Amino acid sequence: MKRSAAVFVFAIAAAFDAAASSFSTDVSDLWYAAPAESESGWGVNLAQQGDTVFVTMFVYGANGQPTWFVGPSTQFAGATGNSLFFDGPLYATTGSPFSAPWNPGAFGFRQVGEVVFELKTATTGTLSYTVDGAQVSKNVVRQTWRMNDISGDYLGGVAGTYSGCAASANNGFRTEAANIEVQQQGSNISLAMVDVSNAGFCNYSGTYTQVGRMGSITGNYSCSGNVNGTFTATEVEGGLSGFTMRVQETSSFCNWSGRMGGVRSSQ
Repeated sequence: MKRSAAVFVFAIAAAFDAAASSFSTDVSDLWYAAPAESESGWGVNLAQQGDTVFVTMFVYGANGQPTWFVGPSTQFAGATGNSLFFDGPLYATTGSPFSAPWNPGAFGFRQVGEVVFELKTATTGTLSYTVDGAQVSKNVVRQTWRMNDISGDYLGGVAGTYSGCAASANNGFRTEAANIEVQQQGSNISLAMVDVSNAGFCNYSGTYTQVGRMGSITGNYSCSGNVNGTFTATEVEGGLSGFTMRVQETSSFCNWSGRMGGVRSSQ
């Protein structure tokens, strides 16, 4: 290994970008009014591919009956500060009754207005839209109904930037490969990482929180080289193939910001 164990400690908390979309933080999820459970009964599905989001809203019409609107081409419209904006036309559709054979000739649509989705953080945003002149704006949050469990053994990699290091030569961008073991029981989570050349290791423990498909972790770590500090992981996602996250670390040795991920190395 080219770096000392102390330097490796901070690299292992970095990450590959997680998400189905490599364009931005993936907004794909079921969203509803913020704060959570404040307006149960309506929501919006967002599905992102590249720089385009397909919006499906299930709300209620003026008659109080269930109503659907769709924004099939809600495209990236720019960024302001930390916010990302997607906008496009909004449509109402009609079609065959669900209990009858599908009749292509019965399908119809008309544009009722526009829809704008602003992603403020990884888990919060604002949904603004117009329907036949009526304007609506709602703060929204990803909806959570089940906590994910990313326990497993992984062959992973890290990539990130050191800053404010006691030794200035340690500042800068680094990448590294590591074996990662994750153990999770509800909101308690720990990560044990070992450099693939066994030149350094680090143990992390913290509290896992989930909002929609995105998880976050806050906690402490203790590593070879007598290095200790605190860390925060965001956009934590995991599945059958592997896991990914963004990480921020702070200690008297160095500050570190980057990405970490791994593919499952066990069946």
